[in-house]
Order: sequence, then structure tokens, then C-alpha cells
Amino acid sequence: MTRPPMTSRQSRLGRAVLALTATLVTACGSGEAVPSPVAPRAETRTLQHPLGFALSLPRDWTAADAGDGQFQIAPPDARPNEAIGLTAGRVERRFAATDPEAIASTEQEISRQYPQLQRRGAPQRLRTQSGDAVRLDWLGMLPDGREARLSVYLGAVDTVAVSLLAAGSTADVAARSAALDAVFTSLRAAAPEAVSQAPTPAGPPGQLHDGSTIARDWAQRLAGRKLTLLSGYTSSGSSGGMNARHDMVLGRDGRYVYSGSSSVSMSVDGLGGSSVSQDASEGTWRVIAQSGAAVLELATENGKQYGELSRRGTETYLGGQRVFVTDP
Repeated sequence: MTRPPMTSRQSRLGRAVLALTATLVTACGSGEAVPSPVAPRAETRTLQHPLGFALSLPRDWTAADAGDGQFQIAPPDARPNEAIGLTAGRVERRFAATDPEAIASTEQEISRQYPQLQRRGAPQRLRTQSGDAVRLDWLGMLPDGREARLSVYLGAVDTVAVSLLAAGSTADVAARSAALDAVFTSLRAAAPEAVSQAPTPAGPPGQLHDGSTIARDWAQRLAGRKLTLLSGYTSSGSSGGMNARHDMVLGRDGRYVYSGSSSVSMSVDGLGGSSVSQDASEGTWRVIAQSGAAVLELATENGKQYGELSRRGTETYLGGQRVFVTDP
């Protein structure tokens, strides 16, 4: 389990768009006359994102953590088929949301997911508390002839790319745009997780965690457990494939034991072969906080390896790959 690559802003945005714009097939509701969204209120509350940034939401809006850096946002007067979502992820280097390359990448991803949507208007520049941002708009026709709109806000906080997306009828998204503009222009860097001085049964800081709240919580969850990663594939055009299993037991004493095995087989036109390999290692482990996220640090005499920890519902992910957490 090596250090995972930086999160792809484009693929993360694509998943968010795919989930959010599914509402477009039924956007606008039943077509009956329904009051437009009300004007935003002045009172706000802070939405703290685990990647180290924050937004100010109207106090009566809700934000549900959907996992993988995404939040589903809902105003109290949201129409039945109106959807607002927030997605974020780390990128390899700092970037400007107003950069033509970033805009073109977003346009390509939207076009790939929903070719029936057409870009409308020039990018609208915004100024957030963390720098320049941009809003892009798409329009599309529904099967019954009604018009739908998708608005995508792009911004950045250091090396974290942030996108706010809104989908629904053209009228509803337009009526909500002032509130959405206010939310996104509040984008700002947030203080990292505060260090907790409370004792923890998972071990003292420096042994199983660095003392931060998020690292302590993950250390408590993983100490004494086994992480299992399963992978495999079947090759096309031939009979064969690969299967692999990786197990790592994280001891409560701060040491880990890793074992892995893989088998590869191939058969083409009557010619075949197979091979089996095994691997093992051991060292020390702990959880640290980096930019608001929990990271598993593995140390051996040959160096250190890192993998970001995350949860999607009841599932656990290490370095973006699902792992099964069980008793040894």
C-alpha cells in the first residue's frame, strides 16, 4: 500500500455531476405554479469541510455529508427536484479556478457526462475570501420541452479544488443564484482540527496518532483491527486474469504486520501459464492529520508510506481503495 496519487479534481467533479444532474430528467416538478425560492436570510452558519476550508450557509439550510468530500445541501424551501451539492478534493499543485485550462477541463467533463447540456454565456468571475472563482452555466431541454439549468462554481483553497453545483429548472436556479453566489464567495481557509488533550485508549500522541481529533478518532477505530484489500481482473481476449489479497493487522502497541499474495494466470490458443507471489513486511503505524484529513502513516527501516483514510457510509477507504475492517 503505497502513497496514493493526488485526488483527480476532474474525476471527483464528474461523480458529483453524475449524481446531481440526475435530477434534470424530472426537474421543474409537475409544472404547477409553485412560489420561487425566497430571498436568502442574513443569518449564517459555518459549514466546516474536513479538507481544511469553510463556507457560510444561510442558517436554515442543511448540509448532509455524502462521503468522499461531498455534501448535499438543501434550503428549507427547496423544490422537489432542485439539487445543490458541494464536492472537493486535493490536486497535485495549486491552481487558479479562472485558468482557461481549469475551465476547459470542467467543460469537457460536463459534456462527457451530459452531452445534451449546452454551455451558455461567458464564465462569471467571483471573488471569494480565498481568491478568484468562476461560475459556469449549462442549459438543456427536458423530454417534455421544459428547460433545465446546471450551474457549477469553481474555486480553490491552496491545493484543494472546490466545486458547488446547482441543478433544477432554469427559473429555480436563477432565483437561487444570489444565495449561491453569497455562499461560494464566503469560501475561505479554515483552521485545522484542534488538538485534543483528552486521554484516549488508542494510545498516546506520537504512538498511534498525532493528537488531533480526527487522527485520534481514526486510531481508536483501527487499533487492533485487520485491514484487507481485495483486487483482481479478468483479461479480455484470453482466458486468465489476476487476483490479489493484502492484509495488514494494526496492533494496539503501534506495530503492524502486512502480508500479501497474488496469482496470475493466462491461457491463449492452448498455451497457458500461471504464477504466484507473496510479500510480507512489518513496522510501526500511526494516524496523522494533513490538511484536515486523516492519513495512515506506515514506517519501516526503508522509509515511510502514506494513505489517506476516508469513509463512505459504512465503507472504509485507504488511498481511495476500499478496505474491509475486521477482527484479526
